[in-house]
Amino acid sequence: MKVLANSREKFILEVSRKAYKETKDQNGNVTKREVADKELADLLESAKTGKLKLQDHTYMVTAYVSGSQNVQLLNEAQNKAVGLTNIANARLPKGEYFVPVAITMIAAACDSSADADVAKAVYSPIDSKKMIQGGDITLTVNQTEKLLNEDQLAKFVGLGTGNADAPAGTIFLDSTTVVKPETRMELNLRFPAPVDPADKTAVRFLLHGTRVAPATL
Repeated sequence: MKVLANSREKFILEVSRKAYKETKDQNGNVTKREVADKELADLLESAKTGKLKLQDHTYMVTAYVSGSQNVQLLNEAQNKAVGLTNIANARLPKGEYFVPVAITMIAAACDSSADADVAKAVYSPIDSKKMIQGGDITLTVNQTEKLLNEDQLAKFVGLGTGNADAPAGTIFLDSTTVVKPETRMELNLRFPAPVDPADKTAVRFLLHGTRVAPATL
């Protein structure tokens, strides 16, 4: 999938940007380069030499939203669950680094709010889900870095049916960062009013990017 075609390059660039501090002269030439984050500098060296293996990866979180006005999709009491989420405790595991490049939002009508019904529902772009398009989303990583900050959910509308470039309902992040292991992440939704309980709606977010998996460290 081309949504991840250059994500490994972005991983290297972003880790490098965070790992080193550069001093430039008035012409923009680098006159000094020093380590700003030794942890990331070591990671960068291992990634460049091939000692560490980079993997394309997608994190998934799902939540039933009908009846709610504010929804916290990641929480510290949350465990991995098939069909619902592949992130535990709102944190990456020990030894795992991740650079996100894009995020997909899809939604489904469910038989009920039960986890089994939410997991097996058929998800698609939110174009027909008028009741949730007026909401906004905030994505925070590393406890304080906001990759999305009260962005309107309407930006996920009209993004086609999906193709080789990206799944339907996908936006590319304007900026990214290196998500570090065991640091708190938050993904919060806010709607102008509680979503009508009669709609029985669930939403799912897919965060695409590149990671260094724990097994490779």
